[in-house]
Amino acid sequence: MKKVGLFCLVFLLLISVFCIAGFKKAEAQEKDKGKDPKRGYGIVSPILSPDNKKIMLVVCHKDACNLAVYEIAAGRMLRFNPSNGLLDGTPSYSQDGKILTFAAGRDDDHNIFVMNIDGSGLRQLTHDYNNGKMKDGPDIVVKLNAGPSFSSDGERIIYKKSGIKRQLYRPGRQILHWDVYEMDIKTGKEHRLTNYRFFHIAGRPAYMPDGKRFIFSGEGAKNHTGIGPKDFEAYMKLYKQNNIFIMDGIKNALEPAFTYGDWTQEPSVAKDGTILFMARTCTQKDKKTFCTYDLFSRRGNEIKAVTNGRFPQMAEPRISLDGSHAVFLASRWEGAGPSLFITRIDGSELRYFELPPWESIKEVRHP
Repeated sequence: MKKVGLFCLVFLLLISVFCIAGFKKAEAQEKDKGKDPKRGYGIVSPILSPDNKKIMLVVCHKDACNLAVYEIAAGRMLRFNPSNGLLDGTPSYSQDGKILTFAAGRDDDHNIFVMNIDGSGLRQLTHDYNNGKMKDGPDIVVKLNAGPSFSSDGERIIYKKSGIKRQLYRPGRQILHWDVYEMDIKTGKEHRLTNYRFFHIAGRPAYMPDGKRFIFSGEGAKNHTGIGPKDFEAYMKLYKQNNIFIMDGIKNALEPAFTYGDWTQEPSVAKDGTILFMARTCTQKDKKTFCTYDLFSRRGNEIKAVTNGRFPQMAEPRISLDGSHAVFLASRWEGAGPSLFITRIDGSELRYFELPPWESIKEVRHP
């Protein structure tokens, strides 16, 4: 079987999360009228443009993953492949909307790129790829770079990087040892911001408005700082699965920035400091069947619900730069695949997009 690389793998993992076993035939027939259209492609990593008029995302079709722009008012989608044949993923705009950053690659070789929004000035920022055996075991050394975001001044990129692949309980090797890094765009100098070797970093890290601290969510850390719980099992006893961190890259305790229920993930932040995150909304009784998820906002110490849909699955929520809207992927019902949604941050105007079929997506040279 032809390998499709990390981003198609990420897509397949998302699909496996969304596709829940035990979906009865009668239930499926009952839902046929409102069933998601057969687009012929997968979608991941949506993000709003600074003017909130477009959604940039990744579309995966067969063995290709391309960047795409969905024009909200026109209902039109354009796709492009700036990396020239590589698998593109996790795009993000600079705050002025003039520069784009994204990750691209194949197999275990994925790096961070930047380019002007008109398609000019393409530049590869990271180059550290290795694929060899560890000296003390069967682990494979890798350097996978993904999930980039800009600082507010557009001079730095923050992103996540993995260190190894290891054979675990499931077939194949699991990508592990994720940490947060940043790079100065002009000099190309890289700086490691965390040293926890997270089992997984969900979504992408982002700078806080002060440009010094950063926010992200990570699971399965090993604590090398000596501050706080020594490992993730000890962490879970204290904080359950509240895995949202705000750090400054100096010497931080392994403790959540805030807690909400028993599970919080995938934060993003607006320029006014408003934090968007997802949390479980199922009760203990619900957990015997399916859990549900919703979006919440946090301003100061106040947390408010953004959605109340109790979605069976949810992924990759992102707040707009001005803090007025949120874009996210979610299942519309149990067993459904990922659909694209947008909502105002006050919970009004929730909108589901019926995206165009693959055949109608025009390929262009740049967005």
